[in-house]
Amino acid sequence: MNLLEIQASFRTWLRHGEAGAPARFPERAQPGLYVYQNNYRAQLMACLSQAFPATRQWLGENAFDEAAIGHIEQSPPFSWTLDTYPGHFPPALASLYPGDPEVGELAALELALDEAFVAEDRAPVEAAMLSSVDWDRAGLTLSPSLSIHRAHSNAGEIWTALRNGEMPPAAERLTRSAWLLVWRIGERAQFRLADSAEGDALLELRDGKKFGRVCQKLLSAKGELEAIELAAKWLGHWIADQLIVAVCLAEELVTPTGLEPVFSP
Repeated sequence: MNLLEIQASFRTWLRHGEAGAPARFPERAQPGLYVYQNNYRAQLMACLSQAFPATRQWLGENAFDEAAIGHIEQSPPFSWTLDTYPGHFPPALASLYPGDPEVGELAALELALDEAFVAEDRAPVEAAMLSSVDWDRAGLTLSPSLSIHRAHSNAGEIWTALRNGEMPPAAERLTRSAWLLVWRIGERAQFRLADSAEGDALLELRDGKKFGRVCQKLLSAKGELEAIELAAKWLGHWIADQLIVAVCLAEELVTPTGLEPVFSP
């Protein structure tokens, strides 16, 4: 065998323990294959267990380990660092437990909280600096730590109870479509539920739509009075939650340090 074939065979042995693999290596190397294979699987199991403690507690150790073993068999590491390996486990759990949406959503929440904690730092814009902003032309830059996830269950309540060492509530499906917002303030990652309209608005703003365009869409859906109330309510929440880190206008950029000239359409 050439080097490429040896590497491919060794990789297959690590992942699947193919019965014929040891025979393709020198006899003196064969005992070490089992050591490598055990270490490989043990490290990946430990990685998933450490990344999803609440999910493991919710499912139970046996069910979690069984799901993790299946995931390891199907999804080998895809990066040079194990920090990225947990990323595909929440959707794998969602597929494994389609009738229990809280399982995948609980894992997704744990992953999002970890990612929010290490996200880029950006100081929020203070409310006092926004009094003269033309909101029809304003584009909002949202916190890099913000992630937005579909929510179909009370996974957030389950996580909070488990985190606090309390008896978690029974799993329930939400009666209305909602989004789970996860972000960080200072050194604390946090989350809250948002209704479908607010989550949609944040996604549109993150994709670059002006605040005025979002409000126009809201006006068409809700009518003038309700649209004005909702837009003001959302903006107040986003400022209080420190989700806005810059406001970009046609000729200026409002940042935590003041006004800076920019060139934007």
